[in-house]
Amino acid sequence: DVSAATDEARLDLARAAAQALLSQLRPQDRVAVLAASTSPATLGRDAMGAASKERVDELVGLLGKQTAGGASNLEAALLRAVELLPRGKGTVIYIGDGRPTVGALLPGELRDRLLRLGALPRFYAVAVGSDANLELLGALCDAGAGRGVVRIEDRPEAARAALHLIERAAQPSLTEVRVALGEEADVVYPEAPVALEGGEPLSIVARLRRDRSLAPTMLTISGLRDGKPFTTQQPLVVR
Repeated sequence: DVSAATDEARLDLARAAAQALLSQLRPQDRVAVLAASTSPATLGRDAMGAASKERVDELVGLLGKQTAGGASNLEAALLRAVELLPRGKGTVIYIGDGRPTVGALLPGELRDRLLRLGALPRFYAVAVGSDANLELLGALCDAGAGRGVVRIEDRPEAARAALHLIERAAQPSLTEVRVALGEEADVVYPEAPVALEGGEPLSIVARLRRDRSLAPTMLTISGLRDGKPFTTQQPLVVR
């Protein structure tokens, strides 16, 4: 985020976090960097490319030249980031304060507009500064209870955040995960599709229908595994 509301101290922190992320990538990884303000601008000769030493050096150099200016259009930046990735694959890491001034401004509105694109990648965020909008960023990111958001206020925290998120992004994952309990339940949470990292539990809460005497007997879970659809069913036993 290089919008005008980003002061020099926070811009320096954001650069440090982005540079630390780039330094953790492997040559077989592919990376794109967007400078987001009124409209997003891709950095480097190619919008998306292999994280070779030459490309990483190029991107780090261009990051150092970024200055703050323009409105904060988080919606446009994230839409462009999703367009650069294969459907349902990859990871988007936002770095900024999460305070858009144009485009979608509310968490639900932002997520709804992203969902119109179809299967989404995983989302994480580095929240820059003590006044970062953790509510919006937490709702945007896939991990529940804000676990997909890391707040930073100094350079050492920026380096630790980069290592943490790269490790998270490297985990196997399921995306677009949906759950169903059949006609015996009329409200099931999570309602919207979610993403899960390897080993992460999926908590499900449901309200059973009063006009049904029986409890659900089967849980159906569907989604994408490495961008490919899957469906699995788990029998339920009520004790």
